[in-house]
Amino acid sequence: MIRGRELEKRIESVFDQLNSTRGDILCIRLEVKRVNNGSWIKKQPFDYLVASPKGIFAFDAKECAGDRFYLSSVPLHQRESLLRMQNLGHRAGLVVWFKKWRGHPKAIRFIENLLERHVTVDDGIAFDWDMLG
Repeated sequence: MIRGRELEKRIESVFDQLNSTRGDILCIRLEVKRVNNGSWIKKQPFDYLVASPKGIFAFDAKECAGDRFYLSSVPLHQRESLLRMQNLGHRAGLVVWFKKWRGHPKAIRFIENLLERHVTVDDGIAFDWDMLG
């Protein structure tokens, strides 16, 4: 797994645009609480929450270099929190950016099945901002 922030920067840019132009959508980035030395004070259940007329969406952004993403790399508290959101009737999962897909760069998928060992670019659905609102 790549620990880059490219996908997160793109999501935050879209969130800024949606929050400033759409009164019917609220996009929230849950901030990690840290102390001065950089260590975590409190872990967040997931990174992003969107409320729109289409419902509530909770997700965490992940990036990987290949065409397979291992769910064991997702912290247990995040998977449990996302599954809890699903059990409450909301859409929740991972937005995974597969940076290389069958020789083509950059496939972004929305993965809701968090109980598998791994997921590939063939799992989930293509991520599209229109699905949020």
